[in-house]
Amino acid sequence: MKGVSYDQVEAAARELLREGRSPSVQAVRAALGTGSATTLNKHLHEFWMRLGESMEVPDLEGMPDSLIEPLRALWNQAREVALDKLAQEREQARGEAEQAHGQAERARHERDQLQHQVDQLSADLATSQAHNQSLTDSHAALQSQLQDTIAQLHAARAESEQKSQAHRRDRQHFAQQLRHYRQLVRERDAQLRAQEDAHAQALQEERKRNEAQEAHWLQELDRVREDAKARIGQAEADKHRLEERLQTSQAELEQARSDARERDQRWERQIQTVRSEATQRVEDVQVMLVSAKDEAASLRAELKAVKTETKTLRQQYTHVVDDRDRVSRENEELKARANRSETGPGD
Repeated sequence: MKGVSYDQVEAAARELLREGRSPSVQAVRAALGTGSATTLNKHLHEFWMRLGESMEVPDLEGMPDSLIEPLRALWNQAREVALDKLAQEREQARGEAEQAHGQAERARHERDQLQHQVDQLSADLATSQAHNQSLTDSHAALQSQLQDTIAQLHAARAESEQKSQAHRRDRQHFAQQLRHYRQLVRERDAQLRAQEDAHAQALQEERKRNEAQEAHWLQELDRVREDAKARIGQAEADKHRLEERLQTSQAELEQARSDARERDQRWERQIQTVRSEATQRVEDVQVMLVSAKDEAASLRAELKAVKTETKTLRQQYTHVVDDRDRVSRENEELKARANRSETGPGD
């Protein structure tokens, strides 16, 4: 834009003087609404110089002599007042100019600072733009990675769906197999229960047979014992007769009686042992029958053991019978000796 001209400054200054105000830089700028302090100060300085030159003594030729001197004195007085006023105005203008100059210096300093800030901001802007470009590149790279990741996710999702479908098929297959296995287990359980029932029934029958055999053995043992008692009584009677008839064979008869007592005691002990063992075996069989359903396999082993023990009892019973027969034979031998002793060698 074009600067303020001298004519504009002069017109504004003369208007201010007519209004009775001092034409300072601020007043002229306010009147014009524009203009820098330096330009206004230069034009105002020229205005005051021209105004001083226009205050020379005017030409008084043709005027009466009586008026020339009073007019010259009045003009000089007015000129001095104007010059004083001009000096004051100049001083004020100079101060305002200096003030404006200081303000201009400060403005230049502020402008330099602002320029420095602008330069700094420009550098920061360039850095920010470079950073933004880097961020833009990074964003583009991340966007590309994101697209790749999304594609991988879609592929993984498709693969997962395929695996899920395969897993569902496998699970259905496994469920079918599980149902088949459960059916087999139920059938096997039914078979095992049937076998257990059969084993339990067999054990029950075996227990009954054992009880019957045990009763038979006890009856047989009682009969044997009664027979033994009878035979012992007979032997005692024979012994008394032998004591009366065989005075000479007292020592032998005493020894035979002692042997008979020992055999009787041993026989009684064996009978008690057999009875105790038989009773214990019956109790064991009853205990085994209580836990037959939970211990089928153990019962089979115990049943075998019971059969073995039964065989042992039979063997023991056979031994008892053998002992009884042996005692009978010994009694017969004693009787034969007694008879031989009675008849004597002379007969």
